[in-house]
Amino acid sequence: RRLTIMGAIAGASVSCAAGAVSLGFPQLFTSDPALIVIMESIAPLAMAALLGHGALLAGEGWMLASENPLDRKFLGNTYFLMMCIVPLIMTGVASAGGGVTDLWKVFTAMQLSRLLIIRTRLFIRMREVEIEKENGGHLGHYDKHLSRTTTSRGNEETLGLQPA
Repeated sequence: RRLTIMGAIAGASVSCAAGAVSLGFPQLFTSDPALIVIMESIAPLAMAALLGHGALLAGEGWMLASENPLDRKFLGNTYFLMMCIVPLIMTGVASAGGGVTDLWKVFTAMQLSRLLIIRTRLFIRMREVEIEKENGGHLGHYDKHLSRTTTSRGNEETLGLQPA
């Protein structure tokens, strides 16, 4: 939970900084007036895309560090799905005559979708830990998903999310 809060604060900070630079100091990146107009038009989309990025990275980091292989598999499947769908959508938007703003809309939607998917997975996993605590170490029907394993010495070890 602390990582999520820190990630949200970092994302909001980066989002505000990106917006401030894009809107207040576009000449840092270009002197072309046409590009400055484009930067100003996409600044809100860039800010929205960056807003939840820190919390997204915290969630992805937790999934990568999880001892439960289902979390890493879920993350890999999410990456695969996004990397198949988003380029197709962007190609379709560009082929239909969409401009830079339209492509940033797709990118922003992708970022927000990833955030929703990853945070939903973490919410479910946190609930599983609560259920396990309430049921004396058993998840009921979740037990089949590798919630516990027995080591070579006969000791049980919990896999996956540890309570924060």
